[in-house]
Amino acid sequence: MAEVLSLIDRGATITAQLNAPAAGNGNWSTRLGGWQTAPGPGGLVTETLQLFASGTDAQMTSSINKIDLLIQMMRDYFANPLARYDQSVWLHQNAAAESPKRSLVYNILFQPAQELTFTPHLGRASVPYTLVLERHPLWENNAASTYSGSAISCFGGTWQPSVDTGSEDGRIEKFEVRGRSGFTTPLRRIWLGIKPTYSGLTGFDPTWELEHGSVYNGATKTAVTGASGAGNNCVRVTSVASTLTKYAGITVANHVAAVGGESYAYAGKFLILCRCKLDAGTVALRMYQGITASASLGAYVPSEPVYISNTNWRLIELGVVQFPFFGRKDVDGWLYLDYEEIHIYAEQVSGTTAALDLDALVLIPAERMAIAKNTNTFYGSVSDLRPTSFLTHETEETQCLNYYGTIPILRPEATIQNFFYPIDGGIFVLSAERDASHELGDQVDAALWVYPRWRSIRAT
Repeated sequence: MAEVLSLIDRGATITAQLNAPAAGNGNWSTRLGGWQTAPGPGGLVTETLQLFASGTDAQMTSSINKIDLLIQMMRDYFANPLARYDQSVWLHQNAAAESPKRSLVYNILFQPAQELTFTPHLGRASVPYTLVLERHPLWENNAASTYSGSAISCFGGTWQPSVDTGSEDGRIEKFEVRGRSGFTTPLRRIWLGIKPTYSGLTGFDPTWELEHGSVYNGATKTAVTGASGAGNNCVRVTSVASTLTKYAGITVANHVAAVGGESYAYAGKFLILCRCKLDAGTVALRMYQGITASASLGAYVPSEPVYISNTNWRLIELGVVQFPFFGRKDVDGWLYLDYEEIHIYAEQVSGTTAALDLDALVLIPAERMAIAKNTNTFYGSVSDLRPTSFLTHETEETQCLNYYGTIPILRPEATIQNFFYPIDGGIFVLSAERDASHELGDQVDAALWVYPRWRSIRAT
């Protein structure tokens, strides 16, 4: 593969080659020793190139105008939100033995160079120019790698595609959630997270059945229609106290004993969803996190209370926890994971609740997470697909869109944070529910577009 050094817009309408192998024809060449790389403002990288072109005035004018046009396209792309997405400008660079890569350009300075033997004017068969670029600190592949998954459960469903990674976290250009054939009732809320591998993912199961833990203060493990556990078991409270009272608790060790695997798979930060319902009234739920052995010390940390009155099964956000709670810096950090525990407290706020059913917890990885609400995701027919997509643009701005086929029709309320694919690999965790209820049998398909990214040299 030939060595490449060029400025190209994303739509590939203009290419300004900067390393022509031979002078003449107005082509740009980079002078020997005339390329310097240095840290730039705001974390960007500054590339300074001393260029010269030779040829006829018409040929050199054409080469100058190409870069001038690219500068204007770049400015329009950043200044005008309605500018075409393919007006972004990229520095393409790879050595002869390297696969193609590119880096987004944020700013360009292009001006004639004043030298003793040259002037910036035409008519002398050669012109020197200085080109200064401010680009993204990372390179990425010229094309995204694509993956597809099917029949992913909307109740802590997992998907672990074999994603190509670079030397940095990959940019997820798009994660698309698609309704499956026959799925005509829209999904209104979607939670999606990426659990990095860290020390391993052996047996990782993000759905924790609360009946595998402990019950307190009169709560019982009871079979309830629609509950997810074996035998439809869940934790039921038949008389919710008027003060905040503990009713259920589960440790990492409880969960691992029930489903298998290794406790180290649960290292990370998680948004906790509780699948629950009640028969009447309004109840406040509050989650506490701590270490089992420290219960007598009162060392459990509470989340903010949430208020529920849903009589259908719903997924309720309880808050965020971190396992281990003190982080992963301690040399013995993994040893404490078994003892990490979540307690669920409840308090009657209004009315009378005779059946508060706490079914299960779903752990949505929160370090790399995307949440969409008020979506309209379903499968009407082959010609009526309504997918929801989480997007990360080349500028690293994020967006969530609902589509009719390939036409954007809705912009759901969304929270997208650090949604990049980890270099050590990981596993996607997904939950979703309908407008009025969460249904255990709901499934979706998924599609993923990832750009592997590199700090310097791209591997083959």
